[in-house]
Amino acid sequence: MPPCKYHEICGLDALEGTGEDLCILHSKNPEKDRRAFDEALAEHRKEKGDNFSSFGFPGNTNFYEATFIERAIFSHATFAGGAEFLRAKFALGAYFEGSRFMGKADFTWAEVTEGAYFEGSRFIAAASFNAAKIMGRSALTDTEVLLLAAEPERTYRGTKFVTFEVAPAAADFTHVEFVGAADFAFADFIGGANFRDSKFAGGAKFLRAKFTFAADFSHANFTEGADFHGAKFNEGARAYFRGAEFTFAADFRDANFTEGADFNSAKFNEGANFEDAELPHEVDFSNAKLLGPTLFACAKEIGDIFAGAKVNFMQVTIDPLDALTFHNADLQQCRFQGTDMRKVEITCVSWCKLSTGFRIGTRFGVYDEIARLEEDETRPWSDVERLYRELRQNYEDRKDYERAGDFHYGEKELLRKNPETPRVLRFLLTLYWLVSGYGELYLRPVIWATGLIVVCAVLYLALGLYPKNGGPALSWTSGWDWLESTLYSFRVMTLLKPDDFVPDGLAAKFLNAIQSILGPIILGLFALAVRQRLKR
Repeated sequence: MPPCKYHEICGLDALEGTGEDLCILHSKNPEKDRRAFDEALAEHRKEKGDNFSSFGFPGNTNFYEATFIERAIFSHATFAGGAEFLRAKFALGAYFEGSRFMGKADFTWAEVTEGAYFEGSRFIAAASFNAAKIMGRSALTDTEVLLLAAEPERTYRGTKFVTFEVAPAAADFTHVEFVGAADFAFADFIGGANFRDSKFAGGAKFLRAKFTFAADFSHANFTEGADFHGAKFNEGARAYFRGAEFTFAADFRDANFTEGADFNSAKFNEGANFEDAELPHEVDFSNAKLLGPTLFACAKEIGDIFAGAKVNFMQVTIDPLDALTFHNADLQQCRFQGTDMRKVEITCVSWCKLSTGFRIGTRFGVYDEIARLEEDETRPWSDVERLYRELRQNYEDRKDYERAGDFHYGEKELLRKNPETPRVLRFLLTLYWLVSGYGELYLRPVIWATGLIVVCAVLYLALGLYPKNGGPALSWTSGWDWLESTLYSFRVMTLLKPDDFVPDGLAAKFLNAIQSILGPIILGLFALAVRQRLKR
């Protein structure tokens, strides 16, 4: 009999009458004698060690709690059924390049000391690395996990994870510890990816990886760098980074979060870069910790980051306070309640537009003021008021007084609407709002001043206004007398002390006193509003 064409590996002769130059170990025929295969495998391990390169494993393969003292080489091996490596220990690395897994591959609780290599492998069913510990470099570049159901083969670049016919065949890396570098560059996770509670001690590279179903990195620990540059989370693939910790700066540039992202309670010790990331749906950064330079910006000519998205930045810790930057960002549906915004760099952003009252005029404000509340939730008036105050201070420090005026308006508006504000103060704030929009709207004082002049001029004619040197009172029927009364009203209002006419009776004198008090106040509010808009 001729020798097996892999004779240098197995040292065996080819099977007789099969028409192929392969031995019992290397034959890919799933119907070959299982007993003969097991006996040859045991003898091979005893004589040749743990080199299983190009082996064909029939049926289910059981390496449960197996210990591979030497390099475990399964390169280009074929597993006709399930491959169980549960609790297996690989002392000098696991090499599965180009291998084929026709059934479920289970590496749960496996320990790999010097790296795991699956480049070019193909998983027909699910692959589970739950609670595995991989020390050394880990690479699954150009790996494929395909459907159980028949499907035309497609050509991709990168790692492939597709779905079962019924249930999703997710890549399960729950509790996995990657002591070395974990390289998933250009991976395509079509059946979901679960990295929950995993540890990436040697860095994680998901450069331009694609996720078709949910990608769960909740509570994952990225001790070294985390590279998600250009990663794409497709429709139906919400990204979960809830409670994840990034020791070094995280790179999410150009990442596409089509279904939104959850970074609730995530910790960025050296900050993160989300420049040109696409975040069109719900984004949650509530309770996150940003402890280094963190950038949310859009450098593209068209569009803003967060365009159309509902964003939760509530209760975010920023340290130092100027670590966070928003540039070309759509903040119209972004909530910041409980986040210190005094030093955040905010440039070229869009705030939501709110009414200034009476259905005329608008101002810029925060979404927290109008966000829809849950059934049992109440508006946190004091917290939103404080948010407005911090934003006002932020814009004043940057000499943007016009925008600071809008947030001053919001600050006073929330104080006025707060049920816990004393009634007397709420009454005074209501007057302040009616007359001048809290000192920010200069047209309102003009309208009130004009009205006060006209009304008082009419009342002076009605109550009696006489020339000081004697003569009849000004008449309703004389246009000149109307002009004289209006001029008198204007001079009283501006404290010019007109002495050519004298009001008749107690009522007219009382009107004169009231106008001389209200007039300067209204004009003062007009001057204040103009100064707020024009000061440098």
